[in-house]
Amino acid sequence: MIEATLETTTSDDTASRIIDAAQRLFIRDGTDATSLRAVTREAGVNVAAIHYYFGSRDELLRAVLDRIIKPLNARRLALLKQSLDAHHGRPLPVEEILRALLLPDLELIEALRDRGVEIAHFAARSYAAPSPTLKPLIEEQFAEWSTRFMAELARALPRVDREELAFRFRCIIGVIVRLLGAATPRGVEGGLDTTEILFTLERLVAFIAPGLVAPAPTLPAPSKSAREPVMSETNVRIHRKR
Repeated sequence: MIEATLETTTSDDTASRIIDAAQRLFIRDGTDATSLRAVTREAGVNVAAIHYYFGSRDELLRAVLDRIIKPLNARRLALLKQSLDAHHGRPLPVEEILRALLLPDLELIEALRDRGVEIAHFAARSYAAPSPTLKPLIEEQFAEWSTRFMAELARALPRVDREELAFRFRCIIGVIVRLLGAATPRGVEGGLDTTEILFTLERLVAFIAPGLVAPAPTLPAPSKSAREPVMSETNVRIHRKR
């Protein structure tokens, strides 16, 4: 199971206090709006302490992301390995891959219902609309597990073109982002009911799996007008002058 909290330490460990403070501020105010000075006030330390433990603001942001997202990545990969071991390395059923992919997010949401779903919302924003500072860090976190899952999906679906498979994989990430972004505290009704983890997991698998295995659509070639760039009003005026 995934365990995550807004406050993960009550000790006097300086590095942990800084990460706790930064996490609260990044979640509340956003990554771009949070300054190192604000973090020092929140943590009760000086700027030198942040530079000593983390080196820079970007590395502090990386530490916060590692705390939230790395357990999800590790859990996904562990579940995938468990399924591969059970199938003795043979290509997995698509449903098994999806269970390994989706279950950690549902576990995270459940773990946060009594502790602070703001973490889930922060994770959703980080994936859906990362700031310029956040984007390379998120891409790095994403690459840790997405490559493995894409490889297993390609083995399970050899007849699906890799470009089409990548498109469908991105659609699954959209579902995950929506689940995290819609997380609500326990007792608060939300747009997506995920309180029964295993039941919700099977609903998602039943919904997504047919889309993954479906044959690629066959579309007519784009028309000539669709291939030609649309001229802006400025370009039209320039063209007329010529």
